[in-house]
Amino acid sequence: MQHIGPLFKRIRKSKGLTLEEVSKDIVSVSFLSKFENEKNDISASNLLALLQRLKVDPKEFYRLVSNYNSTPIQEFIASLTPAFRNDDVRLLNQKLTELDENKNKYDSLFYTHYKILITHFIDHLTDLPINQTNTNTIINYLMANDYWGSYEVYLYTNFIKFIPLDINRLLLKKAKTSAANYVDEGNYKHSVVIIQTNFINKLIKERETFLAIDMINELLDDLNNTPYFYEINKLQYLKGKAMIAQGKITEGKKYTDRAIDIIYQFNNDTLGRAYEKTINNLINSVELELKENS
Repeated sequence: MQHIGPLFKRIRKSKGLTLEEVSKDIVSVSFLSKFENEKNDISASNLLALLQRLKVDPKEFYRLVSNYNSTPIQEFIASLTPAFRNDDVRLLNQKLTELDENKNKYDSLFYTHYKILITHFIDHLTDLPINQTNTNTIINYLMANDYWGSYEVYLYTNFIKFIPLDINRLLLKKAKTSAANYVDEGNYKHSVVIIQTNFINKLIKERETFLAIDMINELLDDLNNTPYFYEINKLQYLKGKAMIAQGKITEGKKYTDRAIDIIYQFNNDTLGRAYEKTINNLINSVELELKENS
C-alpha cells in the first residue's frame, strides 16, 4: 500500500512531534525521515511501535491509509451505494456501463464480481430471472476465503438477498467477525447493522418472519440513543414488512407507511416509491395466499 510514510509524517506533524521524539529507541532519525519521504520500507513491528509512540490505533491508521490511497476500485464501490440503497435501476445501468467502459482499470476478480452484483440487482428489480451460476461464483469466493477484508464484507452485504438462507447463516457470522477486525470501533456498529438489516430482508423473503422480528427488536434496542436514524427507520419499515408477510396487513402497514412518510420528508422520492412498490406487491401476494388457504 502506497503513501504510508507521508501519511505518518502528516500525523506526526499534526501532533507537534519531532523526528527525534518519535524515532527514539525504535529506529534512527535518518531512517524515519527516509520512511516518511517514501525512500525506505519499514517492518510491521517498527511501524506498530511508532504508531504506539504517536498514540494512534493501528486500525485507525489502516482506515486513514485506505482513505489516503483512494483507488478507482474504491471510488467505484462508493459510487454504487446510492444505487443499491435506493433501488435505482437507471443509476445501476449507468454504473454497469461505466464498469464495462473502464474494464482495464480494474483487476479481473473485481470486474467479475461487480458485473455479477450489479446485473443481479437490475434483474431482480426488473423481475428477470437470476443467473444461479453467477450467484455460485460469488458464494464460492466468499466461502473459500477465511479472512475477509472490507472488500469481502461489502460484497457480501450487498449480495445477501441472492444467497440461500442456510448459506447466509454461515456467511453472516464470518461477516460480523471480519468487520470487527478491520472497522474502527466508531463505525463497527453501523457496519454490522447494515449486514444484519440485509439479512433480515432475506429472512422476510423466505417467510422466516418470527426470527426477523426478533432480530429487528434486538437491533432497535441496541440502536436506542444512537445517531443511526436512517437504519432505525429502515428497521421500522422491515418490522411492518414482516408483519404484513405474517398476514397482519393493517398492523404492519402502519409501520411501513410511517417509515415511507419519513423517507419522503427527506426528499428521497426514488427510495420512497421503491418501498411503496415493494409493500404493494407483498400485500397482493399475501392476500392471494390468504384467499387460497381460506
